[in-house]
Amino acid sequence: MRARQRAGRASLGLGVALVVLWSASLVACGDDGEVAAGAMSEPGGGRQPEAVGGATTSAVHPEQGAPGWVEGGVVDSRAMAAWMRGGYYRRWESSQGVAPSPQGPSRVYLSGALARSLEAGARRHPVGAIGVREIYEEDFMTLKAVNVLVKMDEGDAPDGTSWLWVELVDLGPGGEPSVEEPGAARCVACHAASGGADFIQSGWPLR
Repeated sequence: MRARQRAGRASLGLGVALVVLWSASLVACGDDGEVAAGAMSEPGGGRQPEAVGGATTSAVHPEQGAPGWVEGGVVDSRAMAAWMRGGYYRRWESSQGVAPSPQGPSRVYLSGALARSLEAGARRHPVGAIGVREIYEEDFMTLKAVNVLVKMDEGDAPDGTSWLWVELVDLGPGGEPSVEEPGAARCVACHAASGGADFIQSGWPLR
């Protein structure tokens, strides 16, 4: 009888421990499995981007498609900027760390659609493919800008107008992109010079 009571207490203790662990996991993750903004680590060890407080942004896993701010070839600029500041792309495929690049020390992130397209060796990437480059100060730790390019149509126009090019330098609350246009000349020139397929500089696999 006493053995059964001890076994019952042990089972109850295990159940309580499992509930505590499950509750802790909900604090770190959203309902869609994404890491909450406050729980994200800073890849360069420096300043953490602003957490997104509104419901207009969408943190998505690479296999769930494009974020909510891009749909049907239309971009919600305000939501996109908040998504960039919040660093929600950090669940995506990424390079191994901050490394030198023509733009300065940087780290690259790819949406699932773009990662799969590069892996397949495609010469034209699908609509909704997204690439993100974080640019750091020369200390390789302090984040100073976030650049994003989004494939907006199925073409491969040589002037880069099939892509939306975005640069966010003001990472403070409410900061707006300093560049946001299809075929932004300065961005296109740099990416075209790399010789990558459909303006994507990164090779596969990411390094």
